[in-house]
Amino acid sequence: MSIDIRPTFSLGDDFDDESIPSLNMANGNAATVLTALGWTQEDMEVIASEGIDVTPLDMTARLILAGTFPEMVQERAPERTANWIDNGTSHAYIMDRLSVIRDIVAWADKNGRTVSIY
Repeated sequence: MSIDIRPTFSLGDDFDDESIPSLNMANGNAATVLTALGWTQEDMEVIASEGIDVTPLDMTARLILAGTFPEMVQERAPERTANWIDNGTSHAYIMDRLSVIRDIVAWADKNGRTVSIY
């Protein structure tokens, strides 16, 4: 299972798909990044089951908070359970994903769109 973050589109939109930034993350990585952006576990349950649309202003505020309060950006340690390995999520990975999300928010704002997270 995975989570996508991208600008919201309407039926009939005519954009060049190559120029539209988007992001797909596995659930564990997505949960770590969304936590850094201030979403709670309850919020993430809604995101995973129904998805949400967020304004560029709200997303920008969340990105500013994540950058202003680096303690919100916490790594997830690797774990091994039986034959399953979870490689965790490094601080560098999280910061890279936040950079991609900034690009998504900028594109959405420039084109009058919200940001879909589902």
